[in-house]
Order: sequence, then C-alpha cells, then structure tokens
Amino acid sequence: MRWIATIVLLALVLAVTASAQGTWTTISSSGAPTARGSHQSVFTRIDGTDHLVIWSGQDATSLPFTNTGGRWRRATGTWASTAATNAPAGRISGACLWTGREVVIWGGDNGTGFLNNGGRLDPQSNTWVATTTTGAPSARALFGAVWAGDRMVAWGGATGTSTYTNTGGVYDAFSDSWSSTTTVGAPSARVRMASVWSGNRMIIWGGDTTSGVSNSGGIYDPVGDVWSSMSTTGAPAARARPAAAWDGRRMYVWGGLDGNQAPLASGGIYELRTDTWYSMATSGAPAARVGHTMVLTSSALIIWGGVGSNGSPLGDGAVYDIASDSWTSMSTSGAPAARFDHTAAWIGDRMVIWGGAASGSSWYGDGFAYKF
Repeated sequence: MRWIATIVLLALVLAVTASAQGTWTTISSSGAPTARGSHQSVFTRIDGTDHLVIWSGQDATSLPFTNTGGRWRRATGTWASTAATNAPAGRISGACLWTGREVVIWGGDNGTGFLNNGGRLDPQSNTWVATTTTGAPSARALFGAVWAGDRMVAWGGATGTSTYTNTGGVYDAFSDSWSSTTTVGAPSARVRMASVWSGNRMIIWGGDTTSGVSNSGGIYDPVGDVWSSMSTTGAPAARARPAAAWDGRRMYVWGGLDGNQAPLASGGIYELRTDTWYSMATSGAPAARVGHTMVLTSSALIIWGGVGSNGSPLGDGAVYDIASDSWTSMSTSGAPAARFDHTAAWIGDRMVIWGGAASGSSWYGDGFAYKF
C-alpha cells in the first residue's frame, strides 16, 4: 500500500504548491533613501531606461515631512538621490504621477498644513521645476488624481480638518497652467477615494464623505469638463481607502475601511462601457486589510501587505487571476517583513515594493521584487 501513501503525499505537496506561488528577491539598499512610509513612487521608462522613483514621505517623528528621495535604476540595480535643489516641500497624501517624461508632484500635507504647490522632476537630468500656483485649486490632501494623457486632473480631498470639497483642477504641464473642474453633476465632496484614468475619463469611487463612507462615484470628461453618474447597482460595500487599478476596460477596487473603520476583504469590478458592476471571488482572497498595495499585471492583480483587522501589519498577499475570477496565495519564503503604507509598482515582469511602516514611528528602507 506504499504506492497509495506516496500518491496521497504527492497530492498534498501539489496542493500546497498550488496554494502559494512566486519568488521574492531583494533589491539593493545601498544608496537608497532613508527608511520611510506614506511616501510616493512611480515607475518611469524613458528611452529604454527604467527607474523606480521614490520621493518624500515620513522618515522621522519630527515635522515637516522629508523632501528627499531616490531613483533606482533597474538595469544596474543601483540608487541615486533625487535632486535637493528646487525640490518641493516634503508631503504625504498628495499626487505623484508619471507624464511619460516627468514626475509631477502636487498638493498634500506637509505635517504642518495642506499644500497647493508642487514640482516636476525630470528623472534623467535629475532637475526640478516648480508648478505654478496661479489658478491652482485650493490647498488639499487625500484627493484623487490621475494623469489624463497630457494633463493632470486633481479632484476632491480635504481642505481642512473635517472639511471636504468636490472641486478640482486640471494642470497642463506643457503650458504650466491650471483650469478648474466644474461642480455641476460632480460627486459629493469626499476624501480617500479610488481614482483611475480610463484613457478618456477619470473615474472616482467610494471614499469618506461628510455623511459616512460611500459606494457611489462619478465619471469626469476633462475635454468637455462634464461629469456623469455611475451605477451603484451591484457595487461593492461602501468604503474608504480602497486600492484601485484600471486594465483598459475595467476598474478594480479591493479592500479598504468600512463605516466602522474596520478593514474589508472584498472588492468589485466596474465596466465603464456598460456602467456595470461585477463581484470578485472571496474564496481564497487575502485577509481583510487597508494600507495595502495592488498592482496590475497583464492578466492578474497582486495584493500585498497592509494592516489587518487586529491592527497589526501584514506580510502576506494573494494574486487574483482576472480570467478565472480566482485567488492564489503568494509565497512567503523570502518575503519582506510585514508592513503598511509602502509603495508597489509592476515593472513589466515583476512587482517591486519599497519602504513602508512597521508602526507609527518605525519604517523600512528596503525593497523587494516578486515574480510569479
């Protein structure tokens, strides 16, 4: 009967292998920015040169927040500092977007007040140029922002303590000029919402409003300066701080906080063309969390890290296969230490995460790549 035992053992091994996938590797921390959380990052690609740009965030208990950063070059695995000359004031909860040539920083909270200024970093020349404040929206943090092909759209957010807005602005980087967004038909004022760019529309969903968390949203056309509504039929439960991604046809949202500030372990899929919501499988999904990252690959979503229901950082995650609506857990062998408020980017064939917080006053200055 040994052959039966062998088959059973092999089946168990295969089951374990199928339930966890991928490999983790470290990236060099030599010359990397100081350990930090709630920072901003983008993955840039210019003339065949790929960089992960890390900037600002909280790296100390003192305020204001740091305005330092670093550029990790993928080809060599080496770090170089971002320029200090003309760099904007440090901040969290602002916009950090890649235009195709520059990194645009705008708005946010510097620890002592909200901001309506910013800067543009050329990662090749490592030089900063300030963004104009003429015509800019009022100072704010926790707003939604997207790069809309040739301009930035920033909308909503907090303009003061418990003061939310449904105003916004469109920034033209070429002319260094601002125009306002209409409030006609705009969603209710909110913070900590999902925001994605569809290719011709900005989609806003969820967030904290003055009446509680929301599962409503709106669709903004920056060319026509027009808002349109989006269906709530079949939408996920109301939440703030969901992670969001766009795959060319659909928006994905997952996790976040419910009205009682408890993390969620659910999500949803919104198809813009038909104004329709679809559910996501919950079997095999990651544990409830907030402060996690979600990146889109060519065929899947990767969710990792965050803070769980017990308030502790998480060091696990899962891969969501879009075609099969199914989850597979990620390998924890060689994985980063549990953390939240880190950043993550998909760099073509793997996910790179960097930094993050272990607690309110302890941060990481390391990075890892995950390939599956």
